[in-house]
Amino acid sequence: PVPNPIPDLIESLEIYHNIVRGTRNPLVSRDDFLAFYNIVSFLIPSDQSFITYVSNTWRLGDKSIEKLRVSKPDPGKQKAHIIGPKEHKSKAPYGTDSKKTNYITSSNVNQAPSDDLSVDELIEMFRKKMRARGVRAIMSIRRTFMLIDENDSKTIEYEEFCKMLTQYRILLSDEQIKKLFNAFDKDNNGSIDYEEFISAVEGEMSSFRTTIVKRVYDSLVDEEKGYVTLDKTRTT
Repeated sequence: PVPNPIPDLIESLEIYHNIVRGTRNPLVSRDDFLAFYNIVSFLIPSDQSFITYVSNTWRLGDKSIEKLRVSKPDPGKQKAHIIGPKEHKSKAPYGTDSKKTNYITSSNVNQAPSDDLSVDELIEMFRKKMRARGVRAIMSIRRTFMLIDENDSKTIEYEEFCKMLTQYRILLSDEQIKKLFNAFDKDNNGSIDYEEFISAVEGEMSSFRTTIVKRVYDSLVDEEKGYVTLDKTRTT
């Protein structure tokens, strides 16, 4: 059996929708559906496990998805936009790597990482930390970001970023914090906006997974009304 990092995808989808669109809007757009599954994809590095969860959640009997399950190779974990070009090919389960690592893990939160970590290693350390918190914690990033944004600029600056690291109990030296901040600040304007931060943390679904999620969404669309509602996702 596949371990379950996401106990109830449909319930989590509803929570995500209410955070993003509010409780009064029952319509689920394709973009919101894809954005939610980008979180799921971030939490499940294995393609095989991702397909299993998607299929089981929506009770899919689609033969084309079964073919994808058998024929498509597993490319490894989801990558952030700012991670380097090398593809990680490990098939280790949920947020773990088959090779040894020298950075902080969730089991050793009080030990500072080595001073010689590269930017990519610092970013991956942060992503592992977030992955270990699960789907609801990832969905709460927006709220955390807003709380830390004390001047309501819709961005966080260096001092606010330091507060975020403290809140997540990520211990870094001043130099390492600056390296990480600069990596998240993709446009080099001295602050990190929400989209920059999310793209760095969650990464982006592969085209393979995106195709699967789009098929699921299309299967939920009411043919007469042309859209998907939360009620539809609850009764599937």
